[in-house]
Amino acid sequence: ALSMEADRLRVKLERSEVSDAIVDGAVAGSKAALEAHAELRDRARGRYPPTLEADGLASAIASLSRQCEDSGPSFNADVDVDRLGSGVEGAAYFVVAEAVTNAVRHARASNIEVEIRQGPNELRIAVVDDGRGGADKQKGTGLVGLEDRLGAVGGGMELHSPNGEGTRLTAWIPLLVRL
Repeated sequence: ALSMEADRLRVKLERSEVSDAIVDGAVAGSKAALEAHAELRDRARGRYPPTLEADGLASAIASLSRQCEDSGPSFNADVDVDRLGSGVEGAAYFVVAEAVTNAVRHARASNIEVEIRQGPNELRIAVVDDGRGGADKQKGTGLVGLEDRLGAVGGGMELHSPNGEGTRLTAWIPLLVRL
């Protein structure tokens, strides 16, 4: 739809290098935003990104951060982990991806902070946003799915999301997970 509107605008404008450049820039920007949104959606649906398997959790979260910022909010990730087993990395990645997707889609957050720390026995994940808050496990399948995914690997989560005050999701995953 945006491409069609851009073409109609191009016809109505007096054609010049400047007007063509402006319209081309708008089209390119809208395509980039749509691609970033599609990738975030795919990740939230559980598709394993190639960078996670190839380069590990820190790299995959950095990639998610770049794509998130392309679609709007500021995203700061502080990930201090070694390479972990695929079960731990996969569960951690999907916790972050679901929380970020919720912050962008539902909470309309302008800032997202992610911190992941590796302890001797568990991985700790915190995702904090400045959105609308009001997230509730009883009202959506995404958070229930997250809790189920974490439970399957012996982990868990806590959610703090008062209305109007943003959301803080804290999760933990035992490092003994081997899938």
